[in-house]
Amino acid sequence: MSTLKVNTIQNVSGSNSSTPAEIENGRAKAWIKFSGDTTGAILGSYGISSISNPNTGEYTITFSTAFANTNYVVVACASGDPAAHRAIALIDGGSSSASETTTTSCGMNIFSTSAGGSHEGPLENGVAFFGPQ
Repeated sequence: MSTLKVNTIQNVSGSNSSTPAEIENGRAKAWIKFSGDTTGAILGSYGISSISNPNTGEYTITFSTAFANTNYVVVACASGDPAAHRAIALIDGGSSSASETTTTSCGMNIFSTSAGGSHEGPLENGVAFFGPQ
């Protein structure tokens, strides 16, 4: 394998440029699209080794490469009926069956705020992770 070492990367016109550090710090390190209505089947992913679904609406997403610390940023969305408002919470302790958020995995709960806060497994869900690895 060859290594290309540069200080700046530009497009052909030279109007857009980035340093390798900007690219490293700004791109998603991992992402996943998964089905929440059954077993948490992975529909597409990058940087993810697995997902588990111990209970409805509870998920543990495991990364292929560990993050440097637990200060990574998570951006998530859940699909479904527009009348149902959903909330997504990372797990940091508590009574969930999914694992806590660590450098190697992220625990998530998806629940409906319009159904009294009950856990839900929406059909399609997406999550992206940003931070140093």
